[in-house]
Amino acid sequence: MLPGYCLQIMYREDTPNVLVLFNDLTDLCGPGILQLPIDQNLTMTSPLFPEFYPDGLDCVWIVTTENNRGLSLEFDFFSVQKGFDFLILGSGNQTTDSTRISRFSGTKLNIPDTVIIPNDSIWLRFKTGRSWNDAGYILRVSSIPNKCDFFFDSLYICIKG
Repeated sequence: MLPGYCLQIMYREDTPNVLVLFNDLTDLCGPGILQLPIDQNLTMTSPLFPEFYPDGLDCVWIVTTENNRGLSLEFDFFSVQKGFDFLILGSGNQTTDSTRISRFSGTKLNIPDTVIIPNDSIWLRFKTGRSWNDAGYILRVSSIPNKCDFFFDSLYICIKG
């Protein structure tokens, strides 16, 4: 099997043969740019959730909302292989180390319940290793007024409240 590809097997009753297709893993990531209206929430899950996500993923999403708004991320569930699989969060729409805010791994015990970004766009990158997998995550993204009362580690993260 080629790195970065998964095997999909389909069986058709009208054809006794097994059809084998190779699909790029990035197809599992879905659309990369997501526009969030002010009055709506966006629920994001790891690929294939609630089933275990595949290994070798490198998914990137950019979430944007209206100008002069912030974004709130609330984690409802989080379980990825600690130290090998990561959900990386950054501010803005450039997925670079200089805009990276945090890197989450492990279980919900290792991450805050809510992260608030006082910026109208964020990027998320879900990168998985090539070994054991887990269920992944569920998170809700909301557009909020651009107000941050408490800064955490002098970064762009603040705790809701």
